[in-house]
Amino acid sequence: QLKNWGPVQGKKCMFRYKQLSHLFTANEVITVKNYTRDMGGRNHHPICFRKVAAGMGMLADHCEDGIGHGRKSNTRHDCNQGRQATLYNFRRYVMHNIGIRDVLPKKNRVIIWDRDVKDYKAERKIFGLSKLKKRIEESLNIEVMLFVTWHGKPIKYQIKEMSRSTIFITGPGSGSFISWFLPRGSTQIRLYPEWFKMEWFLFNYMP
Repeated sequence: QLKNWGPVQGKKCMFRYKQLSHLFTANEVITVKNYTRDMGGRNHHPICFRKVAAGMGMLADHCEDGIGHGRKSNTRHDCNQGRQATLYNFRRYVMHNIGIRDVLPKKNRVIIWDRDVKDYKAERKIFGLSKLKKRIEESLNIEVMLFVTWHGKPIKYQIKEMSRSTIFITGPGSGSFISWFLPRGSTQIRLYPEWFKMEWFLFNYMP
């Protein structure tokens, strides 16, 4: 991430790695580079691990298609076809690790991610979502939670609230990925400020 996105974004990515690593394990997550430097010594002895997670970060989910998460091309990619069970098993594994019971909601509830207008990717902003929240509440008498940012809210809280909701209304981008934790039978409504297939390669195959 440091190489591709520079020091500012790289620092943000490392912060998220440290915050999210406990979804997979109670042990500290250490990068191979630092582990080699600190533990391998000058002789660079072989290092054996009981478990290793390796991947390509944000690029892994669209199979290195080179289209910028679906922004640079109208090409349809089916690289996640058949992975629905894998995605749902990931959801179940994470919720078990952090102690959240997987219970279907008894009534409808809506969550809206309303990206901050001052966000550094303001071109993805969807306007009018606060009015939509009010309209849903008044016309359907359904509880609606609106988040301008997920920052500062513990990941366990985010996952718990999402798993207890039935509808998620969101624009594209990183804040929409929490929808992995919607329950069975729920609906994600994705709104785009312009026409492109950003993240289509993943969310079209959500179970």
